[in-house]
Amino acid sequence: MKYTITAIANLRHYLPGASESMALEGGENEEAGAIARLAGIPEGEIMALKVGGEVVAPDYRLKEGEELVVYPVLSGG
Repeated sequence: MKYTITAIANLRHYLPGASESMALEGGENEEAGAIARLAGIPEGEIMALKVGGEVVAPDYRLKEGEELVVYPVLSGG
């Protein structure tokens, strides 16, 4: 199945060419956390996962064509 992942802010450097979004293939109804890992984004750098504008748990099962948006842990100084 084909999924789209969008990485916000500093998480973009994990995607090929530091692009904002990418399409990738996965199994049927993959978990959101698994898709983020498949894209190479470390779990410890993820603050939130969203699908359709709603925050979802890492075990949320994506449907084909859904876009997963991955938000980084915030830091300041």
